[in-house]
Amino acid sequence: MLRQVFKWLRDGENGQWVMILDNADDYFVPRDKRTNSDIPPAIDSGVLDSFLPQTGNGRILITSRSQDTARILALGLDNILVVQKMEEDQAGLLFSKKLGDLGETDGTSRKVILALNCIPLCISPAAAYITKLRPRMTCAKYLEKLL
Repeated sequence: MLRQVFKWLRDGENGQWVMILDNADDYFVPRDKRTNSDIPPAIDSGVLDSFLPQTGNGRILITSRSQDTARILALGLDNILVVQKMEEDQAGLLFSKKLGDLGETDGTSRKVILALNCIPLCISPAAAYITKLRPRMTCAKYLEKLL
């Protein structure tokens, strides 16, 4: 299956595409060799960038906490956009806006955003998760699961 996807992405006749590679924090991909018999030899190396097709018809957005992995996958520092963490008050506003009336006044919301390092790409999904699972999920329960 991986070979078919890789081949399809490399074929310019399939049009433009975008791939999002989220949480690419490790350059090596652990896998079971017995289940990957259909992959091309380059991909067989287990190195993450061998999974990424190099074509002019596609774009790849990579998120990573590892600057070393990002540098390798993005083919240099010039292709990296560093997303800084937010100031605590901005992070609090974002979290409150996403949670709506679920924000807690005992300081738990603040603890959550600090545990998420005030990173917007962490805050938004956390708030969405809490909102989706309410009333079973609260900021306090989320923080407990997080830590």
